Amino acid sequence: MAPNFSIPLDSKKIPLKELSGKNVVVVFVDELFSPFTESLASVFEKNSVRDTVFVIVSVSDADFASLGLFKKLLGLKRVIVTADSYLLSQFKLKISNLSVPAAVVIDRYGFIRYFSPSLKNKPINELATELTDILQSLNKKG
Repeated sequence: MAPNFSIPLDSKKIPLKELSGKNVVVVFVDELFSPFTESLASVFEKNSVRDTVFVIVSVSDADFASLGLFKKLLGLKRVIVTADSYLLSQFKLKISNLSVPAAVVIDRYGFIRYFSPSLKNKPINELATELTDILQSLNKKG
């Protein structure tokens, strides 16, 4: 099972139970304004896998003004961007070998179905294809 987490968003938090019925892709990154994170955010924004929530978590605990600027500059409407190093520690209790950047896919029932403990050398197009294939297979099962 995924940890029972909440995603900090502006002045509120989105609990995992609010995302029930959707697949959730969580990617932990060191910094927002990097070629890796910017490319990843753009790929996620264009992704059309139904019933999927994409979350990018900066573990550097960036301030919310930086998060807003990142979303605005990249034109992100569908991708949730947040900063929370505590969220990473919650996931590390379940997946001890996570190192940033890392990706976790949670199915609509709250189970971790995939994780990549490190994305350091993974090309964005390869990661995007892999995640799309996983999400499509999860949608076929349910």
